Amino acid sequence: MGCDIHAYVEDYYEGYRCFAKLHMWRNYRLFAALAGVRDYDGSGVEPGVPRGFPDDASFTVKNDYELTVTDDLEGDHYVSTKEALAWVYAGDSRVTRRRDGHVARISHPDWHTPSWLTLRELEEVGRRLGDHVELNVVLAMMRSLPNSRMVFWFDN
Repeated sequence: MGCDIHAYVEDYYEGYRCFAKLHMWRNYRLFAALAGVRDYDGSGVEPGVPRGFPDDASFTVKNDYELTVTDDLEGDHYVSTKEALAWVYAGDSRVTRRRDGHVARISHPDWHTPSWLTLRELEEVGRRLGDHVELNVVLAMMRSLPNSRMVFWFDN
């Protein structure tokens, strides 16, 4: 089983807005540099330290990271109260939002190691990695935005 990255570029203007959802190939050397994830081959790249999920993430990013807890609806973005509580108590999910004393949203149980990096921080990752085509494309996009960051997490 592999590990995939879920990455988004956001830009700030009176709040964060999702500018792009990125589809990046599996690259464990990059994953190690971003957040210390899957450094199996001892790549020699200084590992990044994950910051957690940003509280001020855009609606789009939050919606992809979280599940709505409800016993009235079914689908990919919904989970029953019973299942949500089981995931939270097992440590697979965390409560991200409460409403009226009840759990309203939880993190997806398959997502792990959430973090975010500013343009300058991502440029430093690029310097440590050397030439990396996908990262260079992301950096070019982020340089065109005045207040950008990349929010990301991984799955198994």
